[in-house]
Amino acid sequence: MKYFLGALIVFCILSVQTKAEKNDTIYYNVSKYGVKGNGKTDDLPALTRLFLKASQQKRPAKVVFAPGKVYRIGQHTKDLYGRVLINRANNLVVEGNGCTLLIHPSSRAFAVYRSKNIVIRNFKIDYSPLPYTQGRVSKVDADNYYLEFKIDSGYPAPVAGKEPYKNGGKIVDCITANGKTRKFFQGHSWVKEVEDLGNGTFGVKYDLRKQEQLKPGDFFCMKLPYAESRLIQNNETKDAAEKGEFIYTNTSNIAAQQCDGLILENITSYAAPLMTFVLKGCSRHILRNCSIISKNNRIVAGCSDGMHLKGNEHQPRIENCHIERTMDDAIHIKMSGDAIKEILATNKFKIEHKDILWDNTNLGKGKKVMVFNPETSKQLAECTITDYEPLNYREGIVTLDKNVAEADTKNCLYLQSDEEAVITGCTLGTQLQRGILTHQPTKVTNCTIEDNGLAFELALLSGGIEGPPTQKLTIENCIFRNLVWGGISVNCPSHDYNQKGTPQLVVKNNIFDLRHNIPLVSAVNSNGVSFTGNKIITKKANVAEASLFRLINTPVLENSNNLYTSQP
Repeated sequence: MKYFLGALIVFCILSVQTKAEKNDTIYYNVSKYGVKGNGKTDDLPALTRLFLKASQQKRPAKVVFAPGKVYRIGQHTKDLYGRVLINRANNLVVEGNGCTLLIHPSSRAFAVYRSKNIVIRNFKIDYSPLPYTQGRVSKVDADNYYLEFKIDSGYPAPVAGKEPYKNGGKIVDCITANGKTRKFFQGHSWVKEVEDLGNGTFGVKYDLRKQEQLKPGDFFCMKLPYAESRLIQNNETKDAAEKGEFIYTNTSNIAAQQCDGLILENITSYAAPLMTFVLKGCSRHILRNCSIISKNNRIVAGCSDGMHLKGNEHQPRIENCHIERTMDDAIHIKMSGDAIKEILATNKFKIEHKDILWDNTNLGKGKKVMVFNPETSKQLAECTITDYEPLNYREGIVTLDKNVAEADTKNCLYLQSDEEAVITGCTLGTQLQRGILTHQPTKVTNCTIEDNGLAFELALLSGGIEGPPTQKLTIENCIFRNLVWGGISVNCPSHDYNQKGTPQLVVKNNIFDLRHNIPLVSAVNSNGVSFTGNKIITKKANVAEASLFRLINTPVLENSNNLYTSQP
């Protein structure tokens, strides 16, 4: 009886608490704040006012859009923010109810800045005009890096001339796709010059790759350069760690900077001028049931990475997402390095972040770092930061709990993650380059990766900016199908650093259905590979097992219960 009464009291308390929490939430219906949702009126001014109000609330809040409506975000290069800005909000839910955000390619969808416990869900994102053009190839001269294409009906025309394309690869990339299967050819190029030949036909001079596989009738797609929204830096703050940091950038449809507990759920994106999702310096973030897909016979769904997640020591969880037709990697997870600029003591350094100008360092007191010598590819120490004095958003003074006598200004620090990134239940379809590019510990389960260049790549890239040095990867119950270059590529710079696990690469219970003469696994300097319980389907019978593995200075620690079969 005593236990029954106790349980009854707890139930009553929880019921009252739940009701109070529900009643405590402030609801904002966007239609009551001047937001039209008719697909024509620019709704960004009204949305900006509404989200400013919602972000300032001290109580939980929920902003609700109407189902079936189309909300237009117009061109804003000098006014407003060029997107819906969620600024220093806490406990905010943004409910799209399946509505569409129709955006001018100078603008973006959402930016979330220094906020906690934000949920954005049930939105469709599209652009008008589209941020790229596409058409059918009518002429190819691969030896001279030249082609002609006729624009498909309804697509915008590219700007003729050289000037818009002078920073080749930084502004405009182009891709090609098979005219019958619509699958991407691997290997993008840079546009150098465009000539208007009349009647919707354009000549293109390009660089980087010849595109020798291209034939008349195949698809050609290229990004289009649009003026972008002005960027805003935080120069008013008294917090040195925030001094000068960019509140948002134009790199993605949805961007988050220095947020905790962000959930992006049931978001479908049909186009993106650059990347689709970019989360920087965030913790405990989840991307769930999100899709990057094309529609209406479009070849491209995004003009760069699908999901680009960096500087997040509390690693992301990506669940049940579908990504296809991106003009770069589907998923990229990384920790960019911080360069040692000055030695103040054997355990005290001045640092500066190595990545692009609008990225923060994410170092701070209590965080763990690897001190790494990129010249010798050797870990000098793994330390905890005992004190951090920020000078601005990119620079600071770091004090470590250990002396690192060998350290010099050629070395760098890599923030260490405190857990694995998790990718589960995802499908990665035809796109450019790699399905998953990762660096820190990552576990991938129950995914399908097909029609990519590589399924996985792990490497220390971009002159050591994109790190850390390759660490543990676990792949279980995945399907690999129709890859061009190979299945899994692992490049560890040496054995002289913590690879966060032995074996460094675990491949278990997967199905490999790959093209002929490409490797299942390529690995350099890994401390070990475990390959167990996998099914390997080859195009020819009696393929030598050894030919499917390209291992350099890498031991096979376990190789058992694998089934090899042929299927022409």
